[in-house]
Amino acid sequence: MAAGKSTAAACNGWIVFEDEAGRSMTPPRARSWGRKGSTPVVRARGRGSGRVFTAGFTCYKPGKRSPTLSSVHEYRGRKGEPKGIGWHDLRDLPVRAHLRFGGPIVLVWDTLRMHLVEPMRQFIADPADWLTVFRLPSHSPDPNPQEGIWSRDHRTTPRGMTMTPAPPCPHAFALWTPEPGRRRKRMAGSLPSGHPDPMGDRANILVVHESGTHELYRTGWAVGIDLDLLEGPTQVLAMLSGLRQDGWWLDETIAQGGILLDLGRKALLFFAWEGPSTQLRHRAAVFELIRAAWPGWEVRWLYDGPAELREYVGLDPEYVRCRDPAPSVAPFLAPGDEDLAGPDPGGVVITVSTGRCHVASDAFDHPVSEGAALLDRLADAPGHGDCHLHVSSGIHIDPERRHLGWWSLYSSPQAHRTPELWPGWTVEFWQDDWERHVRASDRFSPAAFDAGEEARAAVLVEAGQRRTVRARNRAQVTRLRTARARSQAG
Repeated sequence: MAAGKSTAAACNGWIVFEDEAGRSMTPPRARSWGRKGSTPVVRARGRGSGRVFTAGFTCYKPGKRSPTLSSVHEYRGRKGEPKGIGWHDLRDLPVRAHLRFGGPIVLVWDTLRMHLVEPMRQFIADPADWLTVFRLPSHSPDPNPQEGIWSRDHRTTPRGMTMTPAPPCPHAFALWTPEPGRRRKRMAGSLPSGHPDPMGDRANILVVHESGTHELYRTGWAVGIDLDLLEGPTQVLAMLSGLRQDGWWLDETIAQGGILLDLGRKALLFFAWEGPSTQLRHRAAVFELIRAAWPGWEVRWLYDGPAELREYVGLDPEYVRCRDPAPSVAPFLAPGDEDLAGPDPGGVVITVSTGRCHVASDAFDHPVSEGAALLDRLADAPGHGDCHLHVSSGIHIDPERRHLGWWSLYSSPQAHRTPELWPGWTVEFWQDDWERHVRASDRFSPAAFDAGEEARAAVLVEAGQRRTVRARNRAQVTRLRTARARSQAG
């Protein structure tokens, strides 16, 4: 954060941290009691069903009080109603902050997909004289101060409270100023480095019991969640006691990972946005190690993300789907682009039977979701000749036969809809079988790598580092809780 602080100081501006949160307005289940022979009855209003989504800013400037700005979106499930906050809501917040404070804004946020869509990138590039943006790493060691606001909100705001935007305003906009020193003390004390739920790295964990009932958990350790599975079922189940059970189903734009444990059928299903399981060099080694740690279990990947979690237990998968009117178009990358540096650069390789080869960014929707419009964009895309990169996704197009095959190492929400986007074409989803792409095209051939002992050793080293970080975090949380209990007792 040193760069962000120095930039804000140099331009005499405000440094603002952004994050998003959602909350159900469905009244929670509660326990009660009654006299013997008299069944207790707990009444709750059903009219509060729905969800509230909030994007918030925590603003800082030396010598000034630290206000918090937010934009609220209420979802009631009506036909055609947006299910959450869109990129235009996130665009309006820095504009409002600029108008409110009358000076430069240094914006710090994470790598959520909505922060990377092309319209947002264009907006960030336009007001360069007053807006500077820094992106936090996908799993930063320091928590976002805005996360602390959500933490207090969830502890103090009763579920079921309705939050309705004021009629005259197109976007709800709140401004309040907490006590100056109190929030900073709580930020430093209750959100230690490595806090589980930093930067929106969230995942759902669904446990299906032998009786058929299920429990939903939520964790903030989505990045690297595949490494946790290497510890086996006993350790993974032991972790659940420290996770949240707030009934929040993460939708496919927020959920960066997910795990399903079916204890009766011994089935382990999971997906992740990041981690060695999404790297071409290490994916096979990860599955090999997980299957060794879960003997007798079925282990497979969830290609439809959180929707597949809900569908497994008989719930409506549409609840977590986000049907955007248009996909987030991935820009094409030229040979030598800095995004393609390193041993595992990711990216989407697109080969055409006519001998062309292109590479697109994988930080956006899979290019196959563009449909036949992708062919027009390929006409002006920079060529790569032959691709030897360790990419994470791919497409092979045969225009003459009107045949398309595609694959991905990530979850690919709504992959089943891809044939609808290519009418008149034969579309095959190869899941993670990148070798079929190699056989289909002589333009794609990843550089040779060791998928055996070397890959397993690299994954185990990374898993050991993650265990060390989590152990340090647990110890720090325990110390903070102990200190807080002693101060309250004193």
